[in-house]
Amino acid sequence: MTSFQIRIEQSVEAATGYWGALSGDALLSPYQSVGWCLSYTAAARKSKVPECRIAVILQEGTVVGLLPFQLTRRMGIRELSFLGADKGNQNTGVWAKNFYQEMTGETAQRLLADIAQHTGANLISLQNIPDTWHERQHPLLLETATQSPSMIFVGEVTDDFDAFFKATQSKATRKKLQRKKRALEEAGGYRVRLGSTPSETNAILDIFLDQRARRESLTGIPNAFSDEASQEFLKTLASIDQEGLTFQAWALDVADEPRATYLCLRQGDTLFGYANSLAHDEFFPQSPGIVLLMEIIRYACADPAIRFLDLGLGDERYKHGWTEPASLSDCYLAVSAKGKAVAALDRAKTRLKTRVRNSPTLWSGIRKARRLMARGHDQAS
Repeated sequence: MTSFQIRIEQSVEAATGYWGALSGDALLSPYQSVGWCLSYTAAARKSKVPECRIAVILQEGTVVGLLPFQLTRRMGIRELSFLGADKGNQNTGVWAKNFYQEMTGETAQRLLADIAQHTGANLISLQNIPDTWHERQHPLLLETATQSPSMIFVGEVTDDFDAFFKATQSKATRKKLQRKKRALEEAGGYRVRLGSTPSETNAILDIFLDQRARRESLTGIPNAFSDEASQEFLKTLASIDQEGLTFQAWALDVADEPRATYLCLRQGDTLFGYANSLAHDEFFPQSPGIVLLMEIIRYACADPAIRFLDLGLGDERYKHGWTEPASLSDCYLAVSAKGKAVAALDRAKTRLKTRVRNSPTLWSGIRKARRLMARGHDQAS
């Protein structure tokens, strides 16, 4: 691989042309797309603007890679991490296809070391890097990689939903799902909606946010969209006009009331399930969220342009069968003594979280404790 050059831009807007230069031949996830990054920084301006450091990689004057970072200061060090990573599911970087296919781990480490030097960072923290991406081990998977606490769930869809349903779900599961769907249909009307206008999309987003807030108060499950900046991020992302990336807001109504929502991102040949919500009401036992997902997958199968399904982070039972787990890793490149000390501490924390998350007994205990704390808070208020 020939030599490369690094250019650092300090805003997403200043780097949009580089994303554009890669658009015809780019490998990326939605979570490093220009629309995602613009939405994140636009929402953050209402609270605290992140210090953007967009690393552009060039080879003989041609853009071959792009890593959108933010620079933060903690524990006496300067740290680079992916911009908007706290809202995303996986981080891949943006790469020209040929460059990515040829890039070695040694080249990736040299790239990161150069970026650290250009930005004055003591530590580069790369969370949720897919172990395998586009049929090869991801080159950003450094030797010191630590397994992330959560996996993503991905799979390939076919153009025949009925055959796909039969191939991926057991007979008992199929009967159970059809029974739940029938119960919802008989309960006073059943409708699946996909927001087709800005007002419809925003209305479904409002329902999503209300349902997530209610879930947190009942179960103690943290709501990633509880603050104003996060809600503004979603609404900006929904309105962004970016070629190649589409935001979808889905809802399932029963008896003219929304019982479940699902937010999706569509990019290239993949439909990404991003976040979902449920109404905690009399229809909750009929699993309206799982029924809605089944209808979304039916839509994906019917679209010849969609080949893959990505249901995002978290080992939840409803994802099984439709998709398979894929490992993610956290990687750290430290270039100073302080950076190495912080990286060692972060690795230890990640290993502990992974151990807890992968232990059915420990994870069940944490969920139970959350419910009890939420119940106590609800009674106190």
